[in-house]
Amino acid sequence: MVDYYEVLGVQRHASPEDIKKAYRKQALKWHPDKNPENKEETERKFKQVAEAYEVLSDAKKRNIYDKYGKE
Repeated sequence: MVDYYEVLGVQRHASPEDIKKAYRKQALKWHPDKNPENKEETERKFKQVAEAYEVLSDAKKRNIYDKYGKE
């Protein structure tokens, strides 16, 4: 199972601002246009980063994720 906090590189008690900064940093790092040599891996990582941000940036979704995990 993928840990969204690990994907973004933040602690569990990170603030929304920290999560946003980490998302931007990871999104730039894994953007498919910046890494054309390994497109499949890059796209997979980029989607994972976007999914992690979607969950952790929404307080309701984050609370559910913290209680029950990804499932």
